[in-house]
Amino acid sequence: MFGDETTEIFLSTKGEKNDADDEMKEFLAYIENSTDALAEQAPSPWIK
Repeated sequence: MFGDETTEIFLSTKGEKNDADDEMKEFLAYIENSTDALAEQAPSPWIK
């Protein structure tokens, strides 16, 4: 797309398709509500 093998992706925290895996759903919830409390409860090491 950019001529250098770069790929552009778009993520929506308001999506309704519900086709993302659980880890992606946790990540999107964290993006929408980035709090220390949410990060502490998340099982994903990417969020912690």
